[in-house]
Amino acid sequence: MSVINNAGAGVTIASWNVRGLGHPIKRGRVFSHLKSLKADIIFLQETHIAKTQQSRLRVNWVSQVYQATFTSKARGVAILFRKNIPFHLEAIVSDPQGRYVIVSGHINSFPLTLVNVYGPNFDAPDFFCKLFDAVPEDNFTNIVMGGDFNCFLDPYMDRLSQRPPPVLLSVNVLKNLLNSRNLVDIWRLQHPTQKEFSFYSHVHKSYTRIDYFLVNSELISNVEDTKCHNILISDHCPITLQLKCNIAKEKYSWRFNPLLLKDPLFNKYIMSKLNEFLEINDNGEVSDCTLWESLKVVMRGYVISYEAHKKKTNSDRLLEIQRELTLIEHAHRSSLAQSDYNKILKLKDEYNSILSKYSNLFFDKLVIPQLPEFCKIELDAFPSGKSPGPDGFGSEFYKAFSKQLLPYM
Repeated sequence: MSVINNAGAGVTIASWNVRGLGHPIKRGRVFSHLKSLKADIIFLQETHIAKTQQSRLRVNWVSQVYQATFTSKARGVAILFRKNIPFHLEAIVSDPQGRYVIVSGHINSFPLTLVNVYGPNFDAPDFFCKLFDAVPEDNFTNIVMGGDFNCFLDPYMDRLSQRPPPVLLSVNVLKNLLNSRNLVDIWRLQHPTQKEFSFYSHVHKSYTRIDYFLVNSELISNVEDTKCHNILISDHCPITLQLKCNIAKEKYSWRFNPLLLKDPLFNKYIMSKLNEFLEINDNGEVSDCTLWESLKVVMRGYVISYEAHKKKTNSDRLLEIQRELTLIEHAHRSSLAQSDYNKILKLKDEYNSILSKYSNLFFDKLVIPQLPEFCKIELDAFPSGKSPGPDGFGSEFYKAFSKQLLPYM
């Protein structure tokens, strides 16, 4: 068994039953939330992505996607890798029923097998036997299994309900399989007396923890933290695992986000700053080349400042909502009062509304203003959506502010 080198940045693995990603706005919310969790490797369950729609999970910060699809209305699992994760694939097993996908490979020299599971929502011990038969028995790899298992391991610690717990054959079978493969429920190991839940059923008025990360015992010392987050967007909460791993940090290279051009306040702000800069500095005392390069540096500073302020404003409120949700959810677990549940729904609606602003920007087509006729041929030759040059500004920026910039280009 290879040992992880603890130098360098760690890896955050997130698992989330998202209950369908067919609608572009919901996909935007989900990916915005996952990005806020700083997820490097992502396990998604219930993607509801048909085989012909697999490209829907490819976003600009994800480099690799491995899926087991079923239909656009049910099941589907996927494992996604952020661009900074140097995962080298060696083998993949995809369940034709869309209930699990298994990928084996290396991150640098560290062997890793990732298993993403969406268990049946009925007692199905045979499914878990089939699943574990598909997981490679390799003493030289490390296993991280995660997902929605649709059954609790401990009826008292992982469940909160006024009804008695059902007797499930799957629970005993799963426990025996974990023992036979030397796997542990890492969250429970790190939180032996704590009660947290990953799913709430409003119909049954019950909380359960049915989403897990299971790791082989050799990995225990390398798992820094595991966490159950708030139940948002879906009826399951995302869970995360932080794994010590030697991953080089990403090199930061600024680039203009063209989606800012859909914000009228941004356009007005930059237009005023452009005019202000040119009015003060276009006085004939400096060369056109110096003026042009200085303009780009100054505009870059204004863009970064505007984006940072907007991000902080929204992030502060999102974090505040999450803190409020945690308090109200704990109160609701004790009371099961409809008034508390209504407060939860109200906060979730506000959270989704904030994320939707980014979703609309992210998935809607950007409309570039009509260019003046005399420069239409030249600037139209530059396609939108391409990587910018060394200054970080893409063609969208120049097209949007062409009236001010063209005389200096």
